[in-house]
Amino acid sequence: VFKNDTALAIGNLIGSSMLNLCLILGLGAVIKPLSFSAEFNDNLTLLAISTTAIWIFTNIGEKNKITRFQGILMFLVFSIYIVKLFL
Repeated sequence: VFKNDTALAIGNLIGSSMLNLCLILGLGAVIKPLSFSAEFNDNLTLLAISTTAIWIFTNIGEKNKITRFQGILMFLVFSIYIVKLFL
């Protein structure tokens, strides 16, 4: 991996999210229909919003760069999500 290769990191993040959503859940549903709670919808919505936010962040302002402010914002959203999981 080359230094400052942010495209690889972002591609990995988006790719793993899409793999989890489509392949893992899809195969699981093919094998046995899945039932899930309303809380799962919240998690899925947050995942979709986070993935979209990262895509937007990399295309706004300085191209292909996530600023310190955007990184702090994403970290705060993640922290709130983790706290919400345990409350």
